[in-house]
Amino acid sequence: MEQITWNKCTNPTPMINFLETSSLHRLLQVFACRCTRRISGLIPTEAGRKALELSEYFCLRNDPCAVIPKEVIALAQIDEEQMRVEMVAASQASQVQRDATCTRFYAAIAARMTAEFCSDLSVEAANDVSDNVALASAFYSTPPYSADGGPGLPEMQAQFSRDYDSERAAHCELLRELLPVGLHAVTLMT
Repeated sequence: MEQITWNKCTNPTPMINFLETSSLHRLLQVFACRCTRRISGLIPTEAGRKALELSEYFCLRNDPCAVIPKEVIALAQIDEEQMRVEMVAASQASQVQRDATCTRFYAAIAARMTAEFCSDLSVEAANDVSDNVALASAFYSTPPYSADGGPGLPEMQAQFSRDYDSERAAHCELLRELLPVGLHAVTLMT
């Protein structure tokens, strides 16, 4: 990846893939925590928010052997089956309720994935965390469509896409903040 590409990137996936090949696992863990921190107010349970806080604590320690205790990961576990039942029920309700349910679902998934990701040093999950955070953010910020005079479905879908892309672009900024000198530092570290 060229420095100019790094500086102009608006999709974090190629940046994450590049860092993955550079063995910067801890940086990607901190990235996952910071992405999820952006939506911490949307995480539906106190236990999920506590798991994020503890994940951040363990990732920010300068101990390469630091492993998040299984108890912390358990805090972030959600009853995915119950969330799916809620989503099916919400699909019959208003769009506002559907969006609220989707927001809670994706925020909870992001918190769980962050805790798991920071525990097992797997770098594949960084993009999934970013994606779930962006989905939760987009569901939260996109106004509902209306069949009677308000924004229609195509406008709402376009707005959702813009909100999602905007959040993913913000994740690129997080990566640039974590590695401000970009590729030069990666080259020196590898």
